[in-house]
Amino acid sequence: MNRYSFYETTTARPLAPWHIRPLTSVGQKFGGGADTKALCDTNVSWDLEVPLSNFHVKKNTYKK
Repeated sequence: MNRYSFYETTTARPLAPWHIRPLTSVGQKFGGGADTKALCDTNVSWDLEVPLSNFHVKKNTYKK
């Protein structure tokens, strides 16, 4: 099981960057109700069904 997941916020837009959050033992929450904050301390909404990879980290993530 992955320890992290890409996710979006409730204000996500089609081309908005993704965030990364640590997962608990509950795992991913694709329909909402994620139970941790993002690594950048943003509130989480739902996880994306996209595998965590270096490619997506470089091309699609939020840079603070």
